Amino acid sequence: MAQEALSNQLFDVVEPFQSLWVFFDFEQCTHEEETGIPLKAELEKQGYRTTLDYVIRNPVRICDYSNKFRVKQRSAAHDFNGCKVEELCLDNKGIHPDATAMDIKQRLLDLIESGINPSKIAILEKTEDKAKHLRTSLKRQFPEIQLLNTEEAVNKKSTHMVVDSDRRFSGLERHVVILIQPDFKNRQLMLSGTTRATHQLIIFKSKFKRCL
Repeated sequence: MAQEALSNQLFDVVEPFQSLWVFFDFEQCTHEEETGIPLKAELEKQGYRTTLDYVIRNPVRICDYSNKFRVKQRSAAHDFNGCKVEELCLDNKGIHPDATAMDIKQRLLDLIESGINPSKIAILEKTEDKAKHLRTSLKRQFPEIQLLNTEEAVNKKSTHMVVDSDRRFSGLERHVVILIQPDFKNRQLMLSGTTRATHQLIIFKSKFKRCL
């Protein structure tokens, strides 16, 4: 089995270095492919395992908000509060991407006019297909800004904005993250999405759907 082989190789590398730390993010459980993470049976044998209880990436307010979706609560390892988490409503129920683009346009303009570079903003939809359609609609609203998916944006230094699915953006971060109609019942995806923001988190939801 490929995963077992990768696991064995990893432990062969780690074993000689008694002081070597290896970190695994077990809360990111949404990937569909085998990741090569060590097998659970092997992890249970490790005498120096520990769980990290403090969050560094997120400000206090976002850390506290994302605790709604954690099995075990976490605390921020600093006292940077960040911006208040915003929960806003889509007037159009989020059915059509053109209408969704119109609903979020003003909030995006406010962010850009406040001095935030578009490359510091990520807009995350529930699926790649929805993100693709929203990207097309937003291009009509913001023709001067490059709107890219996660893969396209990785090595870009020019002015651009990421518009993609929360799954594809997993593991990355932006100054401002905007979630579009996230599934509040899916705790793993909500945890992944909310913790992508390093300063400000904005959530657009349908008027007819309630949060936790």
